[in-house]
Amino acid sequence: MANGTPTLRETYGFSPYRQEEYAYLRELRAFVRELYYDGERLFVTAFVATEHPEWFLREGEPTQPNLELSIFDFQLTVNGEAFPMKWNVSSGGGSGITERDGEKGLWVSTEIDLTEPLPDAHCELLMLYYVYDCDVDDMGAIGNVGRLIHRITFESKAGNHYEQQSVEAAFSGSAPMTIASYDEMGDWKTLQNRTVCFDGLKMRLVAQYLPSGLRIIASLSETPQTWTDGEKDAFLQGFIETLTFAVQSNGESAVLEPYEISRRDRNWTFELPVFPSDYANVDSIVLIPQIRCLERFIGVPEQTGEDADPTVAVPTYDVVLAIDGDPVAPPRQHRSSEVKITPLSDTRIVIPLP
Repeated sequence: MANGTPTLRETYGFSPYRQEEYAYLRELRAFVRELYYDGERLFVTAFVATEHPEWFLREGEPTQPNLELSIFDFQLTVNGEAFPMKWNVSSGGGSGITERDGEKGLWVSTEIDLTEPLPDAHCELLMLYYVYDCDVDDMGAIGNVGRLIHRITFESKAGNHYEQQSVEAAFSGSAPMTIASYDEMGDWKTLQNRTVCFDGLKMRLVAQYLPSGLRIIASLSETPQTWTDGEKDAFLQGFIETLTFAVQSNGESAVLEPYEISRRDRNWTFELPVFPSDYANVDSIVLIPQIRCLERFIGVPEQTGEDADPTVAVPTYDVVLAIDGDPVAPPRQHRSSEVKITPLSDTRIVIPLP
């Protein structure tokens, strides 16, 4: 039980913590349901046995406990030595009721980022779950009423490792980008669509061949020397996500749709639904960069909000961003927007396959 919990609870006006009130938490037991390693992340699905799984999903009666089970910390050792990890963990929590050999319980999903690939080794993963009383606090130490330690051992084999190859790409061609200017508070002041030359922009793309798909990590290596700070900002972290990719497979367009593209700093990451069983039937995969810019906003009055009368039609107005036109002020509230996509057709990035 968390040290300091009684003092915190009483400080914030809750009843004192009494261990016997939560004695039923001693019944909690954790088992591995699935463990998957893709060369970069560990995915753990655990079964946590409990006679009352509904108490952890806020589905019980009002008079019953209202609990939350969440991963709090973890430690990984490889051949008896601590393994370095990124401190980035996400947990699905007690998000589903299930059974195991006739025993009721919860399934709990956890994803852990690794700093480097695991070697061939004996591994031990120690996971610490916290139980929170949500009627007190569903996140902080005030509501922490119990802990569950789950020890998992597994063997990391060569088959867990992913292969990867990299390619260098030089962009060419021109396309409009939405360039923003900012006020003294750092908010967007004006937007302007400006045709920009991409000659001289270079990226490095790494293809990772995973069981879950073909992951592409595109990293910005160099921007054109002629670019202004505003153009660099628009490409890296603009008003909208500027860069996307069209995909050709075996010479045909739009056969493969990339999963959601995520961007962090100077890296773009996405996956294609190409699996090891597909490699023999895929002759080529080509990426064509596409540049997005805003064309039009449908604005609404600022006072339109949650309290607006739904039976009254809300007037709208258009804000159009012409290509190479004058800067315009974006509406502070808008109902929707329209985007123009321009492919850099002369830039074709061939992704190698194993």
